[in-house]
Amino acid sequence: MVLSDLFQQLVELKHWLDSSAFRVFGDQPTSWAEVIGFVLGVASTGYAAVESPWCWPYSIANNVVWIPLFFTAHLYADMSLQIGYAVLGAIGLWHWIKGDSARKTDHPVTRTPQWEWHLQALALAFGTWWLWAVLVRLHDSAPFLDAFTSVFSIIAMWAQVRKYIETWPLWVAVDFVYIPLYIYKGLHLTAMLTVVFLVFAIWGWLVWQRSLRRSRLALAAPAFA
Repeated sequence: MVLSDLFQQLVELKHWLDSSAFRVFGDQPTSWAEVIGFVLGVASTGYAAVESPWCWPYSIANNVVWIPLFFTAHLYADMSLQIGYAVLGAIGLWHWIKGDSARKTDHPVTRTPQWEWHLQALALAFGTWWLWAVLVRLHDSAPFLDAFTSVFSIIAMWAQVRKYIETWPLWVAVDFVYIPLYIYKGLHLTAMLTVVFLVFAIWGWLVWQRSLRRSRLALAAPAFA
């Protein structure tokens, strides 16, 4: 009985998230899921740009809200991606709070190791090919772009978890693909949010570059007893 009541409440919540909050660009409806996702997404990206661990709780909440949004838009890879994001968000929260235990400092911004670039390139190629084949069978509305952006985003998110400075140019690149994809799917507010993400990514890139320089100076400084 309790489970059935919970299921009914979840169904009602999904209907509300799918319902129209307002209309933009004439007669285009914007769902509550897009509105809430917009707010949570801006908060998450802003906190990430200034290296605050608070970016992760907002990111996880955003993932939960966007699952029904992408399901309704038939972007199944993006829907599944939110689950992966939530898992990485939990790892990122632990990693950022834990910091650098050896130096008893916050986890520093670093660069992606050369070997990891090669691994990421292979993951992007094979991951996109595999996911594209799956999405074609599922009749996804944009199988190749959905597969490519999903795998690319996981790579960018992993770089953010590890605090690699390259996370920001990776997000810039994938945002340029996401913007027209969301417009094509009629997710106009989400496309606008992605433009905001793009601006924050450039800002975060600049902030993290300064942080990287400070980290290098700290490592180069002699230690005194």
